[in-house]
Amino acid sequence: MKFSTSSELMLNQKHAEVMSPDKAFEVLQTPSGQSLFFSIGTDDVFYVTREAGHSVTGWQKVDLSSRLSSSYGGKAVAAKRFDVSQNSATMAIDIILAITVDGEDYLHVSTGNPADLVDWSDGVEWTAMPWDGGSEPSPLIITNVYHLNVAKSSGPVLTCFVEVLRTPGHGLQLIDRYYLDFDGLPRWHKHALAIDFSASSVVTALGQRPGDFVSCIYSFGAVNGTEQMIACPRINAFRPDTAPSPARLRIPDGTTYIASCSDGSSSGNTNLFVAAPGGLYMFAPNNQKDFADPVLVLPSPVTNGVPLFAGVTRMAARVDPAQSRTVIWCRNAQGNLFYVSCPTGHEATQSAWSTPVPLYRGVEDFAFYLNVNHAYTVLFAQISGQQIVQLTQDPTTSVWSSRTINLPSTSVDKIVEFQSFTTQLTLEKEASDDENVLVGDTDVYFTSTSPVSVYINNEYYVLSPSVPIPTRPDASGAFTIIQPADSLAAVQYQARLTPSGAPLQIDPLAKAFAKLQGITSGDDLADVQIPTGTNGSSTKPLLPSDTNNAETRDALAHAVSNLLEAKSTLPSDGSVQDAQSTKLALAARSLATPRVRTWGLSFKGGLKYVEGEEASKSLSAKVGQSGNDGLVRRATVGDRITLLWGDLKEFVRNALDGLQEMVLDFVDGAWKLVCEIGGQIYEAVIDCVNAVVGALEFIFDKIKVFFEDLIAWLGFLFNWDDIIRTQRVMKNLFRRYGENLVDSLDTAQDSISEMFEGWEDKVAQWAGLPDPDDSQALGSFQSQKSGVGGVSDPQCAWGSHHVKNGASASVSSVPGLGGSGGFGALLEELKDLVESQADEVIGTVEQIKTDVIDQVQSLTPIEIVKRLVGISANLMLGVAKNLVVSVIGILKSIMQGVMALLDKTVKIPIISKIYKLVTGSDLSMLDLMCLVAAIPSTIIYKVISNETPFPQDSATSSLMKASSIGSIRSQLAASPVMMERVVVTFNIAALVGSGVYVVLDQVQAANAIPVVGALSASSFLVFVAPAIAAAFAMPDTPAIRFNNAMTAIAVSKSFADNVSPLRSNPLWTEAVGPGSETMINLLWMVPAVMTIADMDGPNASDFVALGAALAAGLGGSLAFFDMKILAVSGPVKLVAELVAAGLNISYGALSLVYGHLLVLDL
Repeated sequence: MKFSTSSELMLNQKHAEVMSPDKAFEVLQTPSGQSLFFSIGTDDVFYVTREAGHSVTGWQKVDLSSRLSSSYGGKAVAAKRFDVSQNSATMAIDIILAITVDGEDYLHVSTGNPADLVDWSDGVEWTAMPWDGGSEPSPLIITNVYHLNVAKSSGPVLTCFVEVLRTPGHGLQLIDRYYLDFDGLPRWHKHALAIDFSASSVVTALGQRPGDFVSCIYSFGAVNGTEQMIACPRINAFRPDTAPSPARLRIPDGTTYIASCSDGSSSGNTNLFVAAPGGLYMFAPNNQKDFADPVLVLPSPVTNGVPLFAGVTRMAARVDPAQSRTVIWCRNAQGNLFYVSCPTGHEATQSAWSTPVPLYRGVEDFAFYLNVNHAYTVLFAQISGQQIVQLTQDPTTSVWSSRTINLPSTSVDKIVEFQSFTTQLTLEKEASDDENVLVGDTDVYFTSTSPVSVYINNEYYVLSPSVPIPTRPDASGAFTIIQPADSLAAVQYQARLTPSGAPLQIDPLAKAFAKLQGITSGDDLADVQIPTGTNGSSTKPLLPSDTNNAETRDALAHAVSNLLEAKSTLPSDGSVQDAQSTKLALAARSLATPRVRTWGLSFKGGLKYVEGEEASKSLSAKVGQSGNDGLVRRATVGDRITLLWGDLKEFVRNALDGLQEMVLDFVDGAWKLVCEIGGQIYEAVIDCVNAVVGALEFIFDKIKVFFEDLIAWLGFLFNWDDIIRTQRVMKNLFRRYGENLVDSLDTAQDSISEMFEGWEDKVAQWAGLPDPDDSQALGSFQSQKSGVGGVSDPQCAWGSHHVKNGASASVSSVPGLGGSGGFGALLEELKDLVESQADEVIGTVEQIKTDVIDQVQSLTPIEIVKRLVGISANLMLGVAKNLVVSVIGILKSIMQGVMALLDKTVKIPIISKIYKLVTGSDLSMLDLMCLVAAIPSTIIYKVISNETPFPQDSATSSLMKASSIGSIRSQLAASPVMMERVVVTFNIAALVGSGVYVVLDQVQAANAIPVVGALSASSFLVFVAPAIAAAFAMPDTPAIRFNNAMTAIAVSKSFADNVSPLRSNPLWTEAVGPGSETMINLLWMVPAVMTIADMDGPNASDFVALGAALAAGLGGSLAFFDMKILAVSGPVKLVAELVAAGLNISYGALSLVYGHLLVLDL
C-alpha cells in the first residue's frame, strides 16, 4: 500500500450548530482527558455536554434535570445553581443541583457517576435532599451550593454546603449556611456563620487546614461595604452539636476574589489565594489561623495603567500532579483573562511564579482543567459577542488554539463554517501488494506531534503523540482530515500502516511554506493579488494601499526570508527544539549558524528592517547590557518579561497597537524574539515551526494583512464562477443525455445484435491482439495518477466529501420511477434463466476473479483482454446477450420519469446552502452531481492546462444552451478544442464520480434510504461520464453505438435498482438484478476492446482508456455474488464488494490519467 497526500489552508464546514451561551458552567474531564462540560442553559435546564470521540460533531449535549419534573407532578423544573466535584483517585463525579418549582427551591444530589460513562443519554440517578434542617424559610430560596472532593491519604472526603436566604425579601439578603450529611439524618445541618454575609457578595472556597479533622470553608464577602473573610471547619469534630470556631483572616485592601487548591501533599491541605490590586496573595496551610496575614506571592503587573489583579471577578486554582505545577486563572474587571503558575510547593516564592499577561479580552466567564494524560490546559471561555469556546494550550509548543463546541443539528440548513487545515490522504494499492490486501479493509494508524482534535472522514478524534488511533478509509480509499484553524499554527500528523510502522509525516502547512519560499525580494510582493468576494472571482492587492511601498515590501521580504531560515534549523515534524542537542549539533556543524544572527523590525512611522549591529542598538536603550554575544544575553532580568511563545503570541495579538519594535537574536543555537509593547520589553524563544509562523503572522497583522488575507494568499479559495460554468456545461450535457435515454434504449437491441454479428471472428481477432513493445501493466498506468497536478488537493474532494457524509441527512421528496406492474411473469422467466445458468456464470466469474482480477495490477490491458476472451466469450454470446436484451423492456418503462427525478430539489447539508449563496438557486439532484464533478474537473484542468476549461465566452454559452444532442454534437464537431475540453473534464469527473458512487452505493445497501438511493443513481451519471462524453464526441461507429447502448442500459439499471419499485422486489434484488448487472458489465467491456482492435497505431492514452473500461467492467462483473441462490457467505460477499469497489476506484483513476494524457497529446 502507498499513501498520496496534500494539505490546504481553506474554508470548511460542518453540519452542526454551535452551542449557545449558558448561564453558568463548570468543566471536568474523563480518564482519557476529554471534556465534560456541565452548565445551566438559558432555558433553565441543567446539561452535561460531553466531548465524544468517533462522533460526527465531537460533542453530545444531554439534559440532566428535566427528568426531575416527574417527582413534582409533571411541573416545570428550572435549574438554578449547581456544583460538581471529582474524585482524584477514581475520577468519579458528584453533582449537587438546586432547582426551582413553583417559586420554591429544592435540592438534589447525584454521587459516584463514572467519568468514562460513554453515553450520558440516560441521565444520572438523582437523590432528593428534602429540607430537614429545622424551621424552614418560606419560601426556601437557595442562593448557592458548594461541592468538593478533598483528596486525603485516608481517602477522598466529600464536602457539600448550601446557602439559603435567611429572610426572603429582606433588603440585606443575608444568608444562612448548611452542610449536608449524605448518610445520616437529619441531612441539613446549620453551619453557624460568625460574620453576616450578603448573598450577592459572598465568595466561597472549600479546602482543608492542618489540624482540622474535617474539611473547611473559606468565605469572603461584605455587608454594607465592609469586607470580611473567615475560614471555618465544617463541624466541630469534638463537639458536633457545638458551632465550630472560625478563623478571621486579614485581607489586603481591594480584595475581590478567593480560590483554593491542594498544596500537592497527601495530607489534602489547601492553599488559599486572594486577588487584590497589589497582586496575588496566599495563605499557606500553616498560615490560616485567627488573624493571619496573607503573603504577597506575586506583585500585580500593570497593564494600560491598571493593576492586572485589580477587580478580579473570577479565579480558579488547580494543581497538575503530572507536572507538579500550581496553576491559577483569573478574569479581571476589564474582562482580561490571564494565568500564573509555579512549581507546586514553591507558591510562597515570588520568583517561582510566571509573569501574567492578558491572553484574551472581553471574557465574561471561564472554567478550566489540566488534562490528566498530557498535562496541558483546557479552558472554556464565554467571550463577549461570541459563543463559548474551548481553548487549549499545546503542551509541546505552548501555542493556543480555539474550538467552538459543535453539536449535532436536526436542521439540514444549519452549518458551522471555519477556517481549517484540510488534508486529503489516499490509500492506494500497489502492484506488489498481496491480492488479499484490500484498501477498504485496511487500518491506518494516526498520531500527531502534539495532542490535537480533528475530524477524520467526518468523525471527531483527538490525536496524540503516544497512542496510534486506528481508522479505515472510506470505500474509495480516502481520508479527509480537517483541523480547525484560528491561526497559521498547525499540528502535524503521522500516518502508519501498522502501529509501529514507518510514518508518513503530514505537514498541513507544506504548501503555504512553498509559497513563502518564493518571496526573495520586495518585488515579489509588489503584484501579489488575492481572491476576494463571495465567488472568489474578484481580486485585491495583498498589501493595503497605505503600506504597499518599496520600504515595507523589502522589509517584509527580509523578514520572511530570515524566518524561513530560522524554520530550517528547527525540527521538521513541528516539535520543539531541544536546547542541549541543538548546542551539540551546532558545535559539530558550524555551517548551521544563520546568515544573519540579529535582525529586527520597527513599526514606528511605517515598517523598517534592520539587521546586525543596527538591530542590536534598536532596543539597547531599553535593555541592560551584560555581555556582547547577542541582544537577549545583554538583557537583565529586570528589563524584560520572559514568556512562553504561545502566551507571547496571544498577548501580542490582543496588544497589537502597542507593538513598537521586534528583534530576533540567535544565541546558543536558539532564536529568541524580543519585542517592545507599550514601553515594556518581552521575550520568548522561537523553538518550533509554529513559533516561526506566529512571528510571521503578527508581522503581517501589524501592517493590516489579517488572517483571512493570509489564507487567501497562502491557502485556497474557490473560484465559484469558473466552477459554476463547468457545472452548467455538464448539467446541460447530462440533461440532453437523460432526455434521450429512453430513445437510446429503443435502439439498444439493434446495436447489441449488430455487435454479435460475426462474433467468432471478432473473438479470434481480439485473442490475437499484439501487445506493444512498450506496453505497461494496468497498475503502472494507474500510478500515473499521482503525477497529475492537483489530483490530491483536498479542495478537489470538498464536494464529494460533503456528499458522502451528508447524503443520509439530505431531504427531498423522491418520486418513484415507473411501476412493477406487468413485469411479474417476465421477472419469473428471467429469474429462471439466471438460475438455470448459475453454475456456468459463477464458474466464469470465479475464473475471471482468479485469473484476471486478482492479478489485474500486473497485467497489461491487452493481456487482460486475451484472458477475458478465453474465459467469457461463450457466456457473452449466450446468457449475457439474452438476459441483457430481455431487461431492456423493463428499463424502458421505468425510465420514463427520470428527468423529473433529476430536477427534484434536494437539501443536502452544507452544499445546498453554499450553492444557494453562490448561484442564488436551489439545488437539484442533477445540480448536485454536476457540481461535485465540476469542482475537481475545473481545478485539475486549470492546473494541467493553465486555463479554465470553459471560459466565459460565446462557445461556452452555446454549449450551456444547446437544446438537443444533435446540436451538442454539431458544436463539438466544429470545435476540436471544445470537444477535447468536454472529453477531458468528463474523464476527470469519473475520478470523483467513482468515489462518490462507491460510497453512496454502500450506504444505500446498508440503510435503504430513498433520498440516498436517488443520489446514488444520480452519481452513476458522473461515474460513467467518460462514456456519456463519448456519446457526444466520438464518430458514429458500431463500437460507439454498442457503447452507447450499454451505457444507456447501465444508467437505467442504476435508477431501477435505487428508485423504482423493483428495489423491493426479491425477484429483482435476489436474482435478475445482480445477474443482469454481471452480464451488462461483461458486455460493456466489448466496445473498448473493439475500439482498440480497430485502431491503427493506438497511443498510450488509448491503452489507458481500454484499461479504464476493463477495470469498470471487471468490478461490475462481481455483482453475481449478490444472488441469493448462490448462498454466498458473508465474508466472501464482503471481499467481493471490496474488490469491486477497488476496481471502480481504479477505473476513476485511469479515466483521470486518460484525460491528462489527452491534454499532453500522448
